[in-house]
Amino acid sequence: MRAAMLIIIFILLVISSFFFNKNLFHVLVKEDGVIEYTTAILLLLMSFLLVWKIIRIKRMRGNTWLIFNTFLALGLFFGFGEEISWGQRLFDITPGTFFTENNLQKETNLHNLNLNGFKVNKWIFSYGMTLIIVCYFFFLLPAYKMNDYIKRMVDKFGIPIPQRKHAFLFAMISLIVLAVKDTDKWELLETLFAAVLFLVVLNPYNAKETILQFKNK
Repeated sequence: MRAAMLIIIFILLVISSFFFNKNLFHVLVKEDGVIEYTTAILLLLMSFLLVWKIIRIKRMRGNTWLIFNTFLALGLFFGFGEEISWGQRLFDITPGTFFTENNLQKETNLHNLNLNGFKVNKWIFSYGMTLIIVCYFFFLLPAYKMNDYIKRMVDKFGIPIPQRKHAFLFAMISLIVLAVKDTDKWELLETLFAAVLFLVVLNPYNAKETILQFKNK
């Protein structure tokens, strides 16, 4: 919990650097920079912790819980891989023909693909993910409280629910990031999402789903 809050503070410091030292800001948010790798590490850590939780709980929560959380762990790992372009620059890997011809940045990842004019990053990772994130942070908790069917489904799948403080934190810092007039600010939003999500899985509204809770209580 303390480490995640330190990352939130670090994000605020990076934002402030834009107004006082733009050169430093661009060093921090550049491709393969501190901010990008912070996002990747957070996603990888959540993936590993969730796998550990799945191994400990196994089938005690039922097959639906097991399948959903397995896919969630894989999704987090996928996000980690995409964030570092699956090690392309780390290991000096040359992208294949498919990626050099269809990836907007000539990288080994899916989120920058442009397939016959369909920009994956724009429609899926920007518009689609934004809609999911807004619903998750701002509508899931009230829906969980007010609707018995949604509550049963959330409990069955084992979805960690953000507390109000998580939604408030995400909203406030997002507004600050959006005030930065620089295209690199989107890297900050990605890191912010990963950091607040880490706070959520460590201390969700439905405490049974904390990523460090290993007993079927």
